[in-house]
Amino acid sequence: MSIFIISPNRDPKDWIESFKTQAPDIAVHTDLDAVNPKDIQLALVWNHQHGALQAFPNLKLISSMGAGVDHIFADDKRPQVPVARVMGEALTVSMSQYILAAVLQYQRKFKEYALDQAAQMWNQERGEHSQIKVGILGMGSLGLDAAMKLDQIGIEVIGYGRSAKSKTVVPYYHGDQLEEFLGQINVLVCLLPLTEETKDILNINLFRKCQPGTYLINVARGLHLVEDDLIKALNEGLLSGAFLDVFRKEPLEPNHPFWKHPQINITPHIASVTKPALAVRDVIINYRNLQSGEKLINLADPAAGY
Repeated sequence: MSIFIISPNRDPKDWIESFKTQAPDIAVHTDLDAVNPKDIQLALVWNHQHGALQAFPNLKLISSMGAGVDHIFADDKRPQVPVARVMGEALTVSMSQYILAAVLQYQRKFKEYALDQAAQMWNQERGEHSQIKVGILGMGSLGLDAAMKLDQIGIEVIGYGRSAKSKTVVPYYHGDQLEEFLGQINVLVCLLPLTEETKDILNINLFRKCQPGTYLINVARGLHLVEDDLIKALNEGLLSGAFLDVFRKEPLEPNHPFWKHPQINITPHIASVTKPALAVRDVIINYRNLQSGEKLINLADPAAGY
């Protein structure tokens, strides 16, 4: 039994080194010509070519190299075996830190003060956005942690998710309560998984249901946002600005209007970066469990799409 890594445009070197350090007995391959495909029972992938997994007739598990699994479920030619994703405290902590930083830079008007510095302007009259209410769209483990951290530093926050939850640290809306949720907030954080239902959800119709001047933070997936609608919403004053870490096409093209838009901050998909040394631990657990017949961990739900 072996592991095969498929990661176009992502160097698997750190993953391979982590396997060697933590489980030197496990054979890890990246070259299909150097391995018997029948020996591969676990595939570790990121944005693999659709149909590529058919090369492994004895595949028992597909494991994502990140928290997202939409790139796997989008492959309608994949073997119908369980799909696992990266989870854990490291991803959660870094995501919450990013969201707090994005919210606070908006609240305290740090971008405006940076412009003042460039103009050598001493301006104490800007103040801050004192009456902000953050709405987190997507209340999985990442959303719950971010909500708790924002609440702890005194920022009012509410959450929205697809289904009911028995207990949350902040007021929570679900199902057909989306419009009620949107009408209360002036900072919107998107942490939704990418599914057919959530694709293009950040569109002009949704923006019109928010309070005028709402600030958008998208750290989920680029395909959640209709990019032309964001420009339109900014021009119409529906939104006051946006902080974006993910985009429909990455890297962001040199001529993309987001680069120079004065109301948009961008970062290059770094809000919560998978650390191979930590992620490999769970892949090893699943590898051992496949061998022993024990329960697999961190499995995604094909029906839900995440």
